[in-house]
Parts: sequence; structure tokens; C-alpha cells
Amino acid sequence: MPRFEQRATGRFWEVEVDDRVVTTCAGAIGGDAPKRHTVEHADADAAYHAATTEIRQQRGELDVGAKQDAAAVA
Repeated sequence: MPRFEQRATGRFWEVEVDDRVVTTCAGAIGGDAPKRHTVEHADADAAYHAATTEIRQQRGELDVGAKQDAAAVA
């Protein structure tokens, strides 16, 4: 799933869907210890819907393509 950056503020946000689990990661671009948040949904469709809803809400941020490995950043 995509990674979004707000270059004016130096912040990023990304989302990953793995079956029923949606994990978001946000923090400073190039900064230490981004915040991760994981939510388990009833099924894979509900997780996908939740992720796409979150993506639509990221107005004002630039989609910079594929996510980075959030585990490697954390």
C-alpha cells in the first residue's frame, strides 16, 4: 500500500493491509521511532475498506509510492 508525505511539515504516513489487520505508521521523514498503530477487523474486506477510507482522508499529502518497511524504520 502507499506512503504519503507532507513535505512542508516533514511528516509521513503509510498503511499496510495483511488479511484482517491494518497497520499504519506515521512520523517524521528520516526521524527516529515512527508511531505504529495496528487494528484487527472482522474480515479482509473490512480491513481493506478501513485502509482505503484512511487513504482518502490523507488530503494535502503527496502519494510518493510504495511504502517503506515500517519494521525496518521502527
